[in-house]
Amino acid sequence: WIKIKDLQFIEDDLGETYSGLRTLEDCSGKKITLNTSSFATFSGAQLDTGKGDVYAILTKYNTSYELWITNRLGADLDGNRCDGSTPPVFENLFFEDFSNGLSAKWIPVSVKGAQVWGTSNTGTGSNYYAVMNGFSSGSKENEDWLISKPITLAGYKNYYLSFETDGRASVQSDQLEVYVTDNYTGSLDPKNWTKLNPTLDSDMSKFAPFVNSGKLDISNFAGKNVVVAFKYTSTDTASATWELDNVKVRGRK
Repeated sequence: WIKIKDLQFIEDDLGETYSGLRTLEDCSGKKITLNTSSFATFSGAQLDTGKGDVYAILTKYNTSYELWITNRLGADLDGNRCDGSTPPVFENLFFEDFSNGLSAKWIPVSVKGAQVWGTSNTGTGSNYYAVMNGFSSGSKENEDWLISKPITLAGYKNYYLSFETDGRASVQSDQLEVYVTDNYTGSLDPKNWTKLNPTLDSDMSKFAPFVNSGKLDISNFAGKNVVVAFKYTSTDTASATWELDNVKVRGRK
């Protein structure tokens, strides 16, 4: 059980939750991983964005040291950051955990194939997620979009999209694609959309913990109404199951 003084979460982790692997750094740039189980009662809470002392259990995984905390007070980081700036504030402008199905926040659009976006909690207990699977007694050709209702980007300095994915495929198929536009009229023509480059689950051999996409900067759409879309494709020879959860659009003050 140790104390490390004057740590902060790295810039890329700001606005994220505790769940999974997060990186702490000191003001000289030295880093250490904070590992929080998704079963922790505070795993879904947003990280503190300032600087402070960390009280944690020091562990070692293979050759790397990691920290574990037992509650949020273990990483109560409220002071100014290393560069002297005040802790930034992130607020959700849009959040979807699919606990109420696809809800009124989404428009599923099936371009091709009989399989469609839905929701499930298979394998996750009480946690629901959106899911698309092009396999039905064999792989089927599909193109299906899950499109959000308009989200207004106003009142903040920066804007970020993030979400979590988990995928599985017996035969590797095309990846899930993610798009954003401020000009959605019902057309799926690629020229009307901006393709994003998120981190997606890369272990398609099994269902494993959900993988965070990272913060996808959409600040160039500031002052506009945007929609976010997830595009799934499969063929008659290769199809994957993609699970999607915790879709967030956040503003940073």
